[in-house]
Amino acid sequence: MLTTNVDEQKIIVTGNTAELLRLKAQLTALIPSEEIIINRAKGLMFPRKYLSVTSSLLADNSTPINTQSKTVLEDRKALIKKHLGARTNILKIIENAQSLVNDSHWDNILMPYQGVAVNCIIEPDLLGICIFDEQGTGKTLTAVAAYDILFKRGFCEKLIVVSPLSLLGVWEKEFKDFIPGQYSTVKVEGNQKNKFDALNKAADVYLINYESVSNFQTFISSLAKSAKTLLVVDESFLVKNPDAKRSQSLEEVRKECSLGVVLCGTPAPNNPTDIIHQFNIADGGMTFSNYQHSGKDQRANIEQALANKGVFLRRLKSDVLSELPDKNYKIEQVTLTGRQLQLYQNARNELYIALKNIDNSDFKRHLTWYFQRRSALLQICVNPSLIDPLFTETPAKHAVLDGLIKKIVNQGKKVIVWSTFTADLLCIEKRYTKYGVVRVDGSVSGHDRSKCVERFQNEPDIRIFVANPAAAGAGLTLHAADTCIYLSYSNQAAHYMQSLDRIHRKGQLSDSVEYIFLVCDDTIEINELKRLQNKESAQRDLLGDADDTQFTLQQAIEEVEQL
Repeated sequence: MLTTNVDEQKIIVTGNTAELLRLKAQLTALIPSEEIIINRAKGLMFPRKYLSVTSSLLADNSTPINTQSKTVLEDRKALIKKHLGARTNILKIIENAQSLVNDSHWDNILMPYQGVAVNCIIEPDLLGICIFDEQGTGKTLTAVAAYDILFKRGFCEKLIVVSPLSLLGVWEKEFKDFIPGQYSTVKVEGNQKNKFDALNKAADVYLINYESVSNFQTFISSLAKSAKTLLVVDESFLVKNPDAKRSQSLEEVRKECSLGVVLCGTPAPNNPTDIIHQFNIADGGMTFSNYQHSGKDQRANIEQALANKGVFLRRLKSDVLSELPDKNYKIEQVTLTGRQLQLYQNARNELYIALKNIDNSDFKRHLTWYFQRRSALLQICVNPSLIDPLFTETPAKHAVLDGLIKKIVNQGKKVIVWSTFTADLLCIEKRYTKYGVVRVDGSVSGHDRSKCVERFQNEPDIRIFVANPAAAGAGLTLHAADTCIYLSYSNQAAHYMQSLDRIHRKGQLSDSVEYIFLVCDDTIEINELKRLQNKESAQRDLLGDADDTQFTLQQAIEEVEQL
């Protein structure tokens, strides 16, 4: 029989070599094989951080070598049993649409579907939950209400919110608007000294961005350990990669928290496996404890894990906010001419010739070069001056944009212009200054981003919001506009999907919202749109979403291809 010893850093299993090899084969389905070491003298070893996903397997195949190890494994098994019991109760809450939270304050504020989510979060013995409701359904308010109720009932003493920098102000505002003065709130922002000082302040609620978690992980973990702490991770697709530093830092923080809640409307923007680490942060590895990381049918394995152990909610706006307007997609074809066309054709032909003269192994070694050359083609489509400072003509897309902007503004409306390239955003901002413009990109601070949003939403003279989806695509409310125009396309599907819902959310007063995509004829741009649309469709399939869009992007693409 194998024996298991759990210490502060690692798990050590000793016993017969054949049994150890058999156990290693089983473990490689749960954790990376390179993390497992077999030493003839010491036995089989792997890092303790994988205890949550391996405890059941160890309990079934070995005997704890000492009281401490036995206690660790038994405690973990007890937590799992309670969590599964909580899951059973949550499934009943969802089935019965149990929306009243038995709190007079919140029962008068929350929408029924938000009440259901709060009841799920506050279910006793729950380890964690993923709220994957579509963007614009009010997940922030749901989490604030859940924390308040958990605090008042003695199940939680502290809240740590981790979110993109641009959303820290949104969280702060929700507390001020709905439970003013009840909790001391600290926003961790500014330079390193300011952040350190903020983390040293005694508070009930800490609002922290992802970068700060990476830089101050040990300190934040200590904060979480000092009290019964609820961890809320907003826009959790940002930690979908388990190998990223911020993902690993957040996983360490999660170990010191009593309950984990992740919020995301686009949890699987690229691949079904995107959701795995988000669940691991929410429930400490509970859902995917026996997930087979290898094999051809990973999606089927993921769906099985979700069906058997997953605790999550996914509601679309069409399900819970039926009053929202229809979405309409339109592709505006743009024809390149003159020097812009010549630049594109030259760059395309040079890339084609270069690709024809290398083999597949060379191509794989030079992928960075290829994507740089491909990016140059996309920049020429948008604005050739981004790569050629001598280009002085009006870019074809800017000429088309002139007409669209003029028409929208003359109707007394506002508009959002999305572009991936920061340099082009600066050109657009300067080009339309007379209409009143605010700009949000990676160079704009979190505080200034909030001010830009506030001005666009509330000041009649600010009619154009120019932004990069990576900086402003997530979590912001921009429904003062009912039209978005896309000049270029993000290589991150999550940023694109998030950007769509800045105008399609509660409070939108128009009868329909419109998305206009400027696409240059006979270029690679239509392939960029196809890629984004395919990833959006794959996420819908995984999460079981219905698509009731009046005129979809896929239909718009097909229409263009037929012309």
